[in-house]
Amino acid sequence: MKIPPILVMILPILIALTAIFTGLLIYERNQIVALTEGGDGASGKTVVALKDEVDKLRNQIHANEEAIALRKREILRADLELAKAHYLMVGDKIVAGIATADQPQNDDKPLSESQWVVARTLMTSVLKDTEALQAEHESPVRQKFDKLDAVVAARQDELQAVLKRITEQDSSYREDQDRLNTQVENLGKDKEAA
Repeated sequence: MKIPPILVMILPILIALTAIFTGLLIYERNQIVALTEGGDGASGKTVVALKDEVDKLRNQIHANEEAIALRKREILRADLELAKAHYLMVGDKIVAGIATADQPQNDDKPLSESQWVVARTLMTSVLKDTEALQAEHESPVRQKFDKLDAVVAARQDELQAVLKRITEQDSSYREDQDRLNTQVENLGKDKEAA
């Protein structure tokens, strides 16, 4: 049995293509290995190392968030304890409480017995906060909306142009309708006359 010569010619081509495909496959595999595990000529960190670093940073962020939440709970608990002891603090200064019970005020009473001093201090701080909020709210920055005004003006101009065009088209339509009605009437008269 004789092998056709065309098959003999195609066989080296197929072998060459297989060798090229195998070479490319090995090259890509080496690149993937270098990327994931590092290699001789790898620059930077590997994917595994980067994933480990990301995991460590996430754990650190989570631990920091838990520490912040714990500190907030501690502050709230301490604040509640101070409230039980009737402490009043303005900023970091104790205005009323057990520690200041023996300090006399203007009326020569101990601070802990002077309710009007405590109330006045509290009302003064609230008044300052309220005035600051009111000044911010009434400031010109809060009352001006230049971009919004410009957009509204442009939209109104656009609407005026559209309304003008609608009016013109409506009047043109009515004129055409009147002209056509006149022509229909004249055509009807011409038919009756003929």
